[in-house]
Amino acid sequence: MVGLRYSREGRRMPRPSRRDDLLRVAGQHFYRAGITATGVDTLVADAGVAKMTLYSNFGSKDELVVAYLEDRDARFFARLEAEIDGRDEPVARALAPVDLYVRYLDERGFRGCAFVNAAAELPDEHPGRAVVARHKSRMLRRWVELIAEAGVDDAETVARECAFVLEGAFALAGLGLVTDGLASARELVRRRLAGD
Repeated sequence: MVGLRYSREGRRMPRPSRRDDLLRVAGQHFYRAGITATGVDTLVADAGVAKMTLYSNFGSKDELVVAYLEDRDARFFARLEAEIDGRDEPVARALAPVDLYVRYLDERGFRGCAFVNAAAELPDEHPGRAVVARHKSRMLRRWVELIAEAGVDDAETVARECAFVLEGAFALAGLGLVTDGLASARELVRRRLAGD
């Protein structure tokens, strides 16, 4: 039976499942320290569960990595769609991906793109790399749609160019090499969308 906890208002709330606990802890460790550097012993200790709980929920560390990336993907696109939905003007909607990336810079412990970081660590045959590829492909497709809605000719080419600029600036920010790179990237993307 799922345990109960209480909100600040005194309402009963279901306790997160052990699976959720493991996923949350794995997400923190994988992003902060890296996937390879994070062992199963660390994950189960920090989640307060037995190793068997990890294996009964995920089967293996590799499956946990896939679940972490899929969870991160779902949360990213939920945030992106909220960012888009808060805008009416088509060019502003097309700038939403850039503005979301800018918001990530302000988050505590920012270390760049979780998907690029994961791809750099995982061997080609790891199923997590397919999740990374789907995430980046989906992001590009969504940007093509937004740019087309803004009336920009050859939206696919423009989206690719904008993605190159944004991803490069985000990678450099993750390495701590530039502090204003995303502001510059946003201006370049804005000008490209305007046809400048």
